Amino acid sequence: MQVLLLWILFSCIAGIIGSYRKIGFSGALLVSLIGSPVFGIIFTLLSSSNSSIRHHHQMLMERRKQAETVLSDEK
Repeated sequence: MQVLLLWILFSCIAGIIGSYRKIGFSGALLVSLIGSPVFGIIFTLLSSSNSSIRHHHQMLMERRKQAETVLSDEK
């Protein structure tokens, strides 16, 4: 019984970590429940964080603006 409670507790921890990442809470929780909590936490930590995704998107938008500016200056 204690092993099951620890399994669920660590799976919830993986879910909480996953809520700040691309995998999300439910994805991390599902991976942890089906596989193992250790595997779920490792899998979750390997996924992209939401802040890095936002940063990457902002950089792409800036590059697009720069490219449009260069192309409009050439005309």
